[in-house]
Amino acid sequence: MRNLLILLFLLSLGACQEIDRDCASYKTGTFKVKKVDSLISETIITRTKKYQIEAFEQYYKRDFNGKLIKKTEKHQDTFHIRWVNDCEFVLKKKNPKNRLERKAFFIKILSTTDSTYDFEGRFEDNKGITYQTAYRIK
Repeated sequence: MRNLLILLFLLSLGACQEIDRDCASYKTGTFKVKKVDSLISETIITRTKKYQIEAFEQYYKRDFNGKLIKKTEKHQDTFHIRWVNDCEFVLKKKNPKNRLERKAFFIKILSTTDSTYDFEGRFEDNKGITYQTAYRIK
């Protein structure tokens, strides 16, 4: 019984181990996020100390009167960036056009490697949390 308690104690210590993250190295640079959703195949992110610029192509497919229409538009969005700590930051769109774009977007880096980081993102109202991986380009 005593050996079982010692084993459970040792296992619980291992479960509390914090993930080692090097978030500071991702505060600036150029990154790629693949397949954001069904309409955006990838986003190129350029991050400086003050801004995050996101460039992407948005695809539209509509079936109108039996015809399939495909359209591609290039977009670029600029966000003010505020770091909460080394692994969390807040994005606010520089020139919002509607209520959704006025909402802050919170990013938390969950894990890092030498060339990628996994993150979660959510709007300030906590709706629609997304999990993705960013790949370092530069």
